[in-house]
Amino acid sequence: MRVSVGNNESVSLSKVFPIYDVEGGFVERLTQIVLEIERIRNEMHQASDKYGLESRMVLQKSKELDALLYELQKWMWLHKR
Repeated sequence: MRVSVGNNESVSLSKVFPIYDVEGGFVERLTQIVLEIERIRNEMHQASDKYGLESRMVLQKSKELDALLYELQKWMWLHKR
């Protein structure tokens, strides 16, 4: 499976996460987290272009992104082989 990483580029999840091929809900949740991270990252960049880096909107998106990255890190740690 490939996911968009912006600028019309995509990357294979198996390259980012070698354990991608594990079956079950693992793949779905991992994909969901990665796509959500990418969506929030793009929204943060758009907000910084529109409102400036020190805007409340950018700060909010940054906090959302931090929470998702923490969730991904925690989730990967809990599911490592």
